[in-house]
Amino acid sequence: MAGNASNIPVWLTGDVYIFDPDVAFVGATHLPDDIDEALHVAWLALGLMKGDPGVEFGREIEKTDVPSWQQGRVLTRYKNGLVNSKFNLLEENENVELIVVKDEVPAPLKTYVAYVFENEDGALERRFTKKPAHLWAATDHRQEDVNGRDVEITYYPDGRKIFTIQEGVPA
Repeated sequence: MAGNASNIPVWLTGDVYIFDPDVAFVGATHLPDDIDEALHVAWLALGLMKGDPGVEFGREIEKTDVPSWQQGRVLTRYKNGLVNSKFNLLEENENVELIVVKDEVPAPLKTYVAYVFENEDGALERRFTKKPAHLWAATDHRQEDVNGRDVEITYYPDGRKIFTIQEGVPA
């Protein structure tokens, strides 16, 4: 039988960080060299989020079929690929309030974003945006039930790359 069940990752935890918008970002200073190095203090944790759905990395692309008269579709063109994320934050804390500024006209927060995921084997996957992303919370509800706050993130590539990715088991 084909396949290997040990290749199925089971993610135990995930955290989202934003880079402090009051600090000038310098990659050589603020990005860890490897998986063993801790995040710089300028990375601010957004707190607890819903585990289901977790962080969704939605992928989109424009697709155009090119038909010929006799044969139908003979070519498909793809362009403008992009990735956006969304997740649901449960906490209201000073870092989340950087995204939802309650006493100002709403606007997206523009800053770098980092994700840290840990699987059941203790391996980490860290993703750091290569360029500042836009974070947006469309609602700021007050209600009896705890539903959290949906946050959407728009990424901008640096060339063809969106993230710097570090993976491995810390020493």
